[in-house]
Amino acid sequence: MVDAVLVDATALAPAAVAEEPTAPGVPTAPTTPSTADPSMSPAPTSPPTSSPAPTQPQEEGSDLSVTASVPGRAFLLRERIPITITIRNEGPGDATAVKAHHRTLSGSRLRIDPWEWRDFDPSGEGGGLAAGEERIMEVAGEVWEWTGAGPVVRLEVSATNDRRAENNSAEVPIRLVSPEETKAPVSGLVFGDRNHNGAPDPGEGLAGVRVDLHRGTAYEHGITGPDGRFLFADVPAGVNHLVLSDAPGGWIVPYGADGTVDGTDRSENILVRGERPLRETLRAEARFTEPTYAPGTTATLTVTLTNTGDRPLSGIVAACDPSGEGPHLRGTDDPARWGELAWGGGVSLTPGQTRAFTVTGVVPDHAIDHGVVFVTCNVGDDPTYVRGFPVMEAEAKVPGLRGDTHGWLLRDRGLETPGEPIPNTEVRLLDRATGEVVATTVSDAEGRLGYTDIPAGRYTPHIIGPWKVVDEKSFVPVILGKHPRPGWTIHVEPGPDPRDPDAPAPTPPADSAGTPPRSPAGGAGSGLADTGLDLAAPLGTGVGLLAAGAALALLARRARTT
Repeated sequence: MVDAVLVDATALAPAAVAEEPTAPGVPTAPTTPSTADPSMSPAPTSPPTSSPAPTQPQEEGSDLSVTASVPGRAFLLRERIPITITIRNEGPGDATAVKAHHRTLSGSRLRIDPWEWRDFDPSGEGGGLAAGEERIMEVAGEVWEWTGAGPVVRLEVSATNDRRAENNSAEVPIRLVSPEETKAPVSGLVFGDRNHNGAPDPGEGLAGVRVDLHRGTAYEHGITGPDGRFLFADVPAGVNHLVLSDAPGGWIVPYGADGTVDGTDRSENILVRGERPLRETLRAEARFTEPTYAPGTTATLTVTLTNTGDRPLSGIVAACDPSGEGPHLRGTDDPARWGELAWGGGVSLTPGQTRAFTVTGVVPDHAIDHGVVFVTCNVGDDPTYVRGFPVMEAEAKVPGLRGDTHGWLLRDRGLETPGEPIPNTEVRLLDRATGEVVATTVSDAEGRLGYTDIPAGRYTPHIIGPWKVVDEKSFVPVILGKHPRPGWTIHVEPGPDPRDPDAPAPTPPADSAGTPPRSPAGGAGSGLADTGLDLAAPLGTGVGLLAAGAALALLARRARTT
C-alpha cells in the first residue's frame, strides 16, 4: 500500500463587496399661503421659484454575483473535478449575453472545456438570466500537468448590461494528490477465458499481448509474458488507461482497462478477460425475399441464426447500419419490425439450435439513385461492442435509372503516396448477384475508365490483365439521379493474370522431360499461382514479372468514391 500525499493550494480570501449607496431625493421649494376663499384649496399668490425635481430613479441593468465550491477531497491528475457554481442576478434588469469563463491564478493549470458552461459558453453568444433568477450548475475540469501544487481557480461571469463587476467572480482552491510522492505499480493478467467461467484458470494466460499504459500525453509500452502477466513499475499517481491489442490466436480482448494509480492497491493485479470471437459459434444470415423493390415500399427479409457452439447464447440482437451511409433499409431498430432482434430485445439459442425470423423495413427514397437497397448488421449480445461478432449482409436491386459514370484504375502505392494510373487495361463490371457482364471498357493513358448507359447499382470489377484488386470485397458504385457521384477508384497491385473468360483455353507446350509447365507466377507448380494469391512476392519481383510478360491474378477491392 502506498500512502497518498495531498498537496493543498492556499485559498485566497474573497474581496469584500461594498454596498452601493442609494441617491436621496431632492426637496421641493416652499409655497406661500393664499388669502382667497377659505373654501377653496390653498393656492400660491405667486408662481413657485422652481419646479419640483423628481426623485432620482434606481440605476437600471443587471447585477451578477457568483459563488463556487469543490468537494473537499484531493483529486488525481486527469481526473474530472466537479465544481458547483451559483450565478444570481441581483439587479433590477434581465442580464443579457451572459458568459462564463475561468482562469488559473496559481498552481497546476485547470482545463475546463467551453461546452461545460452550456448556455454561458464563452465562445458562443451567451445566455440570459432574468432579474432575481438564480442558476446553479456543475462544470467539470481536469488538471493534466503537475507543476508542484494544486490550482487556485477564479470563475467569472459577465453580461453586456452588468452594472458592477466586483461581485462577478469567485475563487476556489483545489487539492491534488502529488504524483511526485505517490507512486505504485500497474500490473495484471490478460487471460483467455476458455471455459467461460469469468475467472482465470491455470494455463489461460495469454502471452504476447501488447499493453500500452497511457498517462495523459505520455505512454509506456509493454508485452505480456509467457504467463500472460504485465508490469509497469513506479507509475505516478493519476488517471491512467491501459490499451490492449495484438492478442494472439484470434482472441478478443477489450480495447482498454483502468490503470489508475491513487495510492491504494487498485492498480495491482488487474484482470483483463479475453474471449473467443462470437462469429466462431454464431452464424447469422439475411436474405431479401424479393430480388427487386421500389423506393418507399416495405421490404421483407428472412434472418437465420444458428448456434454452432456447445454453450447457450442469449441476448442476441442485430446492430444494423453501422456506417449510417448509403441506401440502408430503414426501421431495423424498430421492435415492431424486427422483434427480438431489435435493440432492447434479445434472442436465445441453445447449442445446435437454428431459428429463423421474418423482419421488415422501408426502402429509402434515394435507393433508386444507388440502384440497390441493402442491410448490414453486426449480430451479438452487446450492440456497442462488436469486435468478433458475425456480420450479416443482404442486398436487393432498386431498378429505374440508367446513366454514365467514370472512375480510375490506379496502382496502389500506400496511403501517403498517390496511385499510379494503369493505362490500356480492360475492366469489366459484373452483376454481383449473377456474375454476368454488364459493361466493359478500356482505361485510357491516365487510367480513366468511362461507362455509358449503365444501370445504377453496385458492380464487381473484373480486370483482364496482370493485376489484382487489393480488397476482395470491392465493388464499383454507380450512383445516378439528382446527386450522381462519379469519380470512384479501383486500387490494384500486381498479381497472377486470370485468363480472359471469352478467349479459348491455351494449349500447354510439350515438355520432353514430363515436367509440368511453369505457372504464371514464375515457379513450377507454385501454390500461390494455383490460389491466385502472390502474397509472398515482393513488389520488385512483381515488376520484374510484368517486364517479362508474366501473367498475374485478379481479386476485387472495394472501390472508393471521392
